[in-house]
Amino acid sequence: MPKRYVHVTESEITSIAFSSIFQIGDASICRPRSNGIAIQREGNVWNTAHDLQFSDFSLFQLPAHWLEHELPVTTNTIHHNPHIVVGNVSIIGVGESSIVQFGGIESIDSESRLKHIRMLQDEDDDLN
Repeated sequence: MPKRYVHVTESEITSIAFSSIFQIGDASICRPRSNGIAIQREGNVWNTAHDLQFSDFSLFQLPAHWLEHELPVTTNTIHHNPHIVVGNVSIIGVGESSIVQFGGIESIDSESRLKHIRMLQDEDDDLN
């Protein structure tokens, strides 16, 4: 991929989450990864009995099911101008394992796994 000059006048991002990328310019490969455990609990009591690890859930040990073969897409790109010019960009948020990029990229391999748990007080009382 031929390298190009990128000029960004102004960019503003309020929040970038874990394993996210903000890139100005071309890239060859991006591989952001993110794992998370989110616990929504009724009540406001916290103790170490509720500490959870990624190893507690099979979701984080399972292999990802990627496409076995690349999709048959034929592309032909001609960059008539070796410059990428961006005016003003305002972004509120970029989620886990996401990419905001001004430029081109040859390969993206992103993965985000999130285990969301809702603990109600009746269930929480049963754990004690």
